[in-house]
Amino acid sequence: MQANKGILYISTHQSPFYPGTGRAEERGLSGNIVNIELPAGTEGTRYRAVFSRDVMPALEDFRPELLCVSAGFDAHKDDPIAYIKLVEDDYAWIGQQLHGFTQKFCNSQVISILEGGYNHDILAASVVSYLSSFI
Repeated sequence: MQANKGILYISTHQSPFYPGTGRAEERGLSGNIVNIELPAGTEGTRYRAVFSRDVMPALEDFRPELLCVSAGFDAHKDDPIAYIKLVEDDYAWIGQQLHGFTQKFCNSQVISILEGGYNHDILAASVVSYLSSFI
C-alpha cells in the first residue's frame, strides 16, 4: 500500500478512438495515471471484470481522501459516440462499487461530474442508475 501522494487518474475508455491518447503505457511523470484501453464492443460483463481487476485495486492501493468521478455515459450501448455496450445496470454496479469504496476509504466523500452521454433518451436513466447507488 502506498501513501496517498497527490492525484491518481484512472481512465477506462475505448481504444483506438479519438483523440488518440490514453494508451496503457502512458503512466504520467509520477506514475499516477492508469489508462485502461477497451476494445469497441466491450459489454458489461467484460467491463465489470476489468473494473474489478484494474480500477478497484488501483484505488485501494492509492487510498484517496476524496474520489472525483468524471462520469461519462457515452459508453452506453445506445450512445452514438462510442462503441462500448454498457446498460443502466452496469452504471448501477459501477456506482455500487465506488460507493462501497468511498465508505471504506474516503469517509463517503465523492464528487461525480457529468461529462459524457449524447443520447438524451438514455442519459437520464443511466445517471439515475449510477447515482441511486450512493443513496
